[in-house]
Amino acid sequence: MASLSCIVGAGALGQAFAAHLAAAGHAVLLLGTPRSASALAEFGSIRLTGASQLQVAVTPPPARGGVVAVTDNPLELVGGKGVLFTTKSAPVDGRV
Repeated sequence: MASLSCIVGAGALGQAFAAHLAAAGHAVLLLGTPRSASALAEFGSIRLTGASQLQVAVTPPPARGGVVAVTDNPLELVGGKGVLFTTKSAPVDGRV
C-alpha cells in the first residue's frame, strides 16, 4: 500500500509537489479551494512543464498510488502520513 501524503494548497507549488510525489508512487491527497479543486477535476491531470516534464492523473478521493486525489473538503485529510502546507499565509489565518 502506498503511503498517503496530504498537501494543503492546490496552487502551483502544491500541484508540483503532488505530481512529483504521485509519480514516485505515493498516494497523494491535494486539498484546494472549491474553485481550484473543480478546475483540476475538470482538466483531469496535473501537467508540469519547464524544469520538470510530468503529467499525472487527477481523481476524486480516495487517494491511491500514482495519481493525485483532489478535494475541497478538509475532513478528508484524516489519516495522512504527513501534511505539507503550500498556501499563502493570508488565506490560512483563522482557518487552522
